[in-house]
Amino acid sequence: MRILPVLLLVAVAIASAAPGVEAQAEALPNLLVRMLEHPDAKTRESAIHLIAANPTRDMAVVKMLVRRYDDPQEHPAVVAAARLALKACTQIDFASPREARKWWEEKGHEAYVQQQPLLGRLDTLEHGLKALEERMRSQTVQYNRDVGAFQFILIGTVVVNILFIAVIIAFAVMGGSRLKGMRETIRQAERYIGAAEDVHKRFGTLINDIEAKKTEILDYFRKLKEEHENEIERYTELLEQNTEHRVREEAMGLRRKGEQELEETLRQLKGSVQEELRRIVEDQKAAVSALGQAHEKRLSLETEAHTRFLEAALLAQRSRPEDAARAYRRVLDLEPRHVLAWIHLAEVLRQLGRLDEALEAGQKALEISAGNAQALYGIAATRALQKNRDAMLDSLAKAIQACGELRDEALNDPAFRDYWQDPGFKDLAEA
Repeated sequence: MRILPVLLLVAVAIASAAPGVEAQAEALPNLLVRMLEHPDAKTRESAIHLIAANPTRDMAVVKMLVRRYDDPQEHPAVVAAARLALKACTQIDFASPREARKWWEEKGHEAYVQQQPLLGRLDTLEHGLKALEERMRSQTVQYNRDVGAFQFILIGTVVVNILFIAVIIAFAVMGGSRLKGMRETIRQAERYIGAAEDVHKRFGTLINDIEAKKTEILDYFRKLKEEHENEIERYTELLEQNTEHRVREEAMGLRRKGEQELEETLRQLKGSVQEELRRIVEDQKAAVSALGQAHEKRLSLETEAHTRFLEAALLAQRSRPEDAARAYRRVLDLEPRHVLAWIHLAEVLRQLGRLDEALEAGQKALEISAGNAQALYGIAATRALQKNRDAMLDSLAKAIQACGELRDEALNDPAFRDYWQDPGFKDLAEA
């Protein structure tokens, strides 16, 4: 219908070119009246601009201008144009529609005359316009069909390129995460080894202290023996003559026994310290080994999960949403915190019409990655399909705030088709 204003303007020009002044005077006002009654606002506005450029005193035309100016449901652009056209035709600048209506009822309908329509000429002209409009409509449909096919091919190529870039970025991000994890494991192992070396040094220091104490005690006893050696020899001679010689021998035996017990105690203490040190070192080695095995297992699971993710993405690209949904769930069985898997699962569930499950999957992605733009956009699309306008606008606003490029995607996403003309949606997507 956008071509109709142009066709009507052409018709006005044809009517203006009709032979004879009387034919022009009759045909043009009636055609302008029909244009002013047309349901398309652009057509009415075009007719009013034509009248403003070529003022007329035809009663029907002036009456229709008053009606357009006084209609509260009329488009603002048409109302403004009608006021200017009335000023050109009547030489009166009406300050309000009420003033124009009052003027028409009291004076205007008597001051202007109405031309008689040439029905035969207008009918022929109307049939010609309809034929011309039908031909232009068919050509427009064919053009739109060709443009649509080209757009579909172009969009498909862009989507494939975007998926390929997304997969490369995902691998790069995950490779960086694995490298970061390996570096953290190496740092933990270095800390454990450093702790073990520190323990070894402390126990080595303790053993050295014990050995020093032992040497100090033995030196003390040697010194004590040397200091009292003369006295012992003297008492020995006396004891040899004394009947209590056995008492001395028992005392010397107790001394030897004390020295032996002291040496045995020191030897046991040294053995206990060495055993404890050996146990601590073995525990540290076991902890490092277990950490390495856990990291290796984790890396294996991540590799398998990413492989299955690529398989699921390929199924989704081949328009097999049921198979893709099952494949994404297998990925999540292996890696429950795989954000991209949750986001793409929500997308294929939305394609299948399983909106509640799609909403749950999108919320899972947000729990893992708070503020994720793609997850928020998917929730907004699901809310749009559920006809939940307020929740849709809230999620879409957060998604666009996180990633401004999502505005263009929302303007072309069929999920938001029902809201493309919504003022709130326009404020977000066209800002």
